[in-house]
Amino acid sequence: MPSLTRVGGTTDNGITKGSETGPREPETRRGSRDARTPGRGVQPTDSTGPGSYVTRVPDPTDRRRVRVAALPDAVAKVAALYQPYYDRLDAVFAGCSADEIAVLHDWFSRSTNLALACIEELRAKDADGK
Repeated sequence: MPSLTRVGGTTDNGITKGSETGPREPETRRGSRDARTPGRGVQPTDSTGPGSYVTRVPDPTDRRRVRVAALPDAVAKVAALYQPYYDRLDAVFAGCSADEIAVLHDWFSRSTNLALACIEELRAKDADGK
């Protein structure tokens, strides 16, 4: 898919998710608020700008800030790329019982919490110089 959109899958997904919420804070602010490094979020925003996937718009509440907004054509292009995958996922989940879905949800929730706890432990060790 990157060859079709010229950006990576994570960025593609960010474009579609961003279109659902409208303009948002630049990734550097979101990254520091969410305990992520700024570079991780800035690169996708900067790499999609020249390809006309996103644009920066002024924040109406604060003239010093800008927000990043997905362009409608880019949203449609990325959504079309992912739609076959989403349709197949829907078919898989349609064949699952409510109990099976509950088990999947529980597993993903607990494994996500475990991963986040491990990340925090590593950050604490790094901050202590260990």
